[in-house]
Amino acid sequence: METKTQHILVYIDFSSLSENLSHWLSYIYKTLNKPIDLLFVVDHNTDIIFGKNHSRSDIETSMKAYRASLGNPAGNDFIREGCNCSLLSQIAEETDSLFCISAVHSHNDVQFLSSSTIVKMLRKSRIPCLIIPKKNQFNEPQLVSLGTNMKRDQKSVAPWLAYLSKHLNLPVLLAFNTNDEAVKNNIQFIEKFLKKHDLSYDKIKLKGNFFALDKLCIKRETTPIIHSLYLKEYAGFLSKIFPDSDAKLLDNPCGQAVFCINPQKDLFIPCT
Repeated sequence: METKTQHILVYIDFSSLSENLSHWLSYIYKTLNKPIDLLFVVDHNTDIIFGKNHSRSDIETSMKAYRASLGNPAGNDFIREGCNCSLLSQIAEETDSLFCISAVHSHNDVQFLSSSTIVKMLRKSRIPCLIIPKKNQFNEPQLVSLGTNMKRDQKSVAPWLAYLSKHLNLPVLLAFNTNDEAVKNNIQFIEKFLKKHDLSYDKIKLKGNFFALDKLCIKRETTPIIHSLYLKEYAGFLSKIFPDSDAKLLDNPCGQAVFCINPQKDLFIPCT
């Protein structure tokens, strides 16, 4: 039986972040060799980007030129009207995307797609998403990192760590900051999974607040990384007073890319 090739779905808005995003897409296409689907959503920003007298053909021409800038990878171009987050999730499901990619603006941005907006959608989606923060300046990542916590279901991250490590040819860094037995169990499980696939990894114990482990992990790296973030299932009560902590991580001042893995029982697991 022929195996279906899964595509990677990318949201583009032709804002100032699109050029840096194109460097990431070229890198992903070169390393994973997967078709790239592009999604543009017609919304209140379209007149700002294309002018009030724009036509659909203007958007199609821009998408064609953008695809050409990536090296003309195989894939589909989608132009839809509506909510960018809803459409990103919907089309990812309809096309059975491997994962999504999106550049995001600041967590408090009210005009373009913000990290605060997209994280709400990601918590409901089973398909992971690579987030490229506003402050990111593309350089090829040097490792994939994970802040290892004590939640039993964090073990579901292991296949994605292995997939990214194997296909992007990157070592894995497992960070932790407590000797809690549950954390040790998660590390041992992930180690066993990585060893099974002959993947390189290292461990590091960080000093600092246990609840800020992901922030510590992102902040300590001076080289470009992809940080794997197992999203919180809910934003929590404090998000009504303070910015969502996950959204802040997606808008991290270091500009590190974040691979968001969703707290879903039907989380999509790749064939490593």
